[in-house]
Amino acid sequence: MTIAYVLRSVHRRYFYAFPDLNRIYSLIADIFDVSTDYLYGVSDCSLPLSKLNEFFYDDMTYSELISIVLGLSEEHQKAFMIILECLRKKQNRTSE
Repeated sequence: MTIAYVLRSVHRRYFYAFPDLNRIYSLIADIFDVSTDYLYGVSDCSLPLSKLNEFFYDDMTYSELISIVLGLSEEHQKAFMIILECLRKKQNRTSE
Protein backbone atom coordinates (compact mmCIF):
# COMPACT_ATOMS: atom_id res chain seq x y z
CA MET A 1 0.00 0.00 0.00
CA THR A 2 1.59 3.26 -1.12
CA ILE A 3 1.10 6.76 0.25
CA ALA A 4 -0.53 7.79 -3.04
CA TYR A 5 -3.09 4.98 -2.66
CA VAL A 6 -3.94 6.07 0.90
CA LEU A 7 -4.25 9.71 -0.14
CA ARG A 8 -6.57 8.80 -3.04
CA SER A 9 -8.80 6.73 -0.74
CA VAL A 10 -9.01 9.48 1.86
CA HIS A 11 -9.72 12.00 -0.87
CA ARG A 12 -12.54 9.84 -2.32
CA ARG A 13 -14.12 9.17 1.07
CA TYR A 14 -13.96 12.80 2.11
CA PHE A 15 -15.47 14.20 -1.09
CA TYR A 16 -18.18 11.56 -1.37
CA ALA A 17 -19.12 11.84 2.31
CA PHE A 18 -19.32 15.65 2.41
CA PRO A 19 -21.05 17.56 -0.38
CA ASP A 20 -19.44 20.68 -1.81
CA LEU A 21 -21.01 23.59 0.09
CA ASN A 22 -20.33 26.08 -2.70
CA ARG A 23 -22.33 23.92 -5.08
CA ILE A 24 -25.17 23.62 -2.55
CA TYR A 25 -25.25 27.41 -2.10
CA SER A 26 -25.27 27.86 -5.89
CA LEU A 27 -28.24 25.51 -6.21
CA ILE A 28 -30.13 27.30 -3.43
CA ALA A 29 -29.37 30.67 -5.06
CA ASP A 30 -30.73 29.35 -8.36
CA ILE A 31 -33.90 28.07 -6.69
CA PHE A 32 -34.60 31.43 -5.02
CA ASP A 33 -33.24 33.44 -7.98
CA VAL A 34 -30.78 35.41 -5.84
CA SER A 35 -27.01 35.81 -5.89
CA THR A 36 -24.73 33.63 -3.77
CA ASP A 37 -23.31 36.84 -2.26
CA TYR A 38 -26.80 37.55 -0.95
CA LEU A 39 -27.00 34.08 0.62
CA TYR A 40 -23.53 34.47 2.18
CA GLY A 41 -24.58 37.84 3.63
CA VAL A 42 -21.88 39.69 1.69
CA SER A 43 -24.44 41.80 -0.21
CA ASP A 44 -27.82 43.26 0.61
CA CYS A 45 -28.78 42.99 -3.05
CA SER A 46 -30.71 39.84 -3.86
CA LEU A 47 -30.51 40.52 -7.60
CA PRO A 48 -28.82 37.61 -9.38
CA LEU A 49 -25.86 38.50 -11.58
CA SER A 50 -27.63 36.97 -14.59
CA LYS A 51 -30.15 39.83 -14.34
CA LEU A 52 -27.41 42.29 -15.36
CA ASN A 53 -27.38 40.78 -18.86
CA GLU A 54 -31.14 41.08 -19.30
CA PHE A 55 -32.56 43.97 -21.28
CA PHE A 56 -33.78 46.95 -19.32
CA TYR A 57 -35.10 49.06 -22.18
CA ASP A 58 -34.87 48.59 -25.93
CA ASP A 59 -31.35 47.25 -26.49
CA MET A 60 -29.87 48.45 -23.16
CA THR A 61 -29.06 45.89 -20.46
CA TYR A 62 -29.18 46.56 -16.72
CA SER A 63 -25.39 46.38 -16.72
CA GLU A 64 -25.18 49.14 -19.34
CA LEU A 65 -27.62 51.28 -17.35
CA ILE A 66 -25.47 50.91 -14.23
CA SER A 67 -22.36 51.85 -16.22
CA ILE A 68 -24.07 54.99 -17.50
CA VAL A 69 -25.16 56.02 -14.00
CA LEU A 70 -21.69 55.39 -12.59
CA GLY A 71 -20.23 57.53 -15.39
CA LEU A 72 -22.33 60.54 -14.40
CA SER A 73 -20.96 63.28 -12.20
CA GLU A 74 -22.00 63.18 -8.54
CA GLU A 75 -24.37 66.09 -9.13
CA HIS A 76 -26.06 64.32 -12.04
CA GLN A 77 -26.27 61.05 -10.07
CA LYS A 78 -28.14 62.93 -7.31
CA ALA A 79 -30.49 64.46 -9.90
CA PHE A 80 -31.05 60.99 -11.41
CA MET A 81 -31.93 59.59 -7.98
CA ILE A 82 -34.36 62.46 -7.29
CA ILE A 83 -36.13 61.74 -10.58
CA LEU A 84 -36.29 57.99 -9.80
CA GLU A 85 -37.67 58.65 -6.33
CA CYS A 86 -40.36 60.97 -7.75
CA LEU A 87 -41.36 58.31 -10.29
CA ARG A 88 -41.49 55.63 -7.57
CA LYS A 89 -43.71 57.80 -5.35
CA LYS A 90 -46.01 58.58 -8.28
CA GLN A 91 -46.29 54.89 -9.14
CA ASN A 92 -47.05 54.00 -5.50
CA ARG A 93 -49.82 56.61 -5.37
CA THR A 94 -51.44 55.36 -8.57
CA SER A 95 -51.27 51.71 -7.49
CA GLU A 96 -53.04 52.32 -4.16
